[in-house]
Amino acid sequence: MFICNKIFKALLIDHENAQALLLRAAALSKLKAISEAAVTYREATRINTYFFEAYKGLVEQLLALNHTKDAIQIAANAFKLIGANHRTLAVI
Repeated sequence: MFICNKIFKALLIDHENAQALLLRAAALSKLKAISEAAVTYREATRINTYFFEAYKGLVEQLLALNHTKDAIQIAANAFKLIGANHRTLAVI
């Protein structure tokens, strides 16, 4: 609970903090709020377009929602944007 309060406080101070959004999305994912987590991961990718962890989380949430086509498209876009490396290849 303490960690969640810190995350939300960080977002209140700077609502465009990609790292805080990533942590919020991970917490929402653990709480099984999959749709809300996907929206938060998407927001983190909008703020920082080279944030691999946000793309990975977004793909995982879309797959959990059975949005396979969207997940494949997001993974392919991340691969093109970030480039070919062992991390992006693991998402695809």
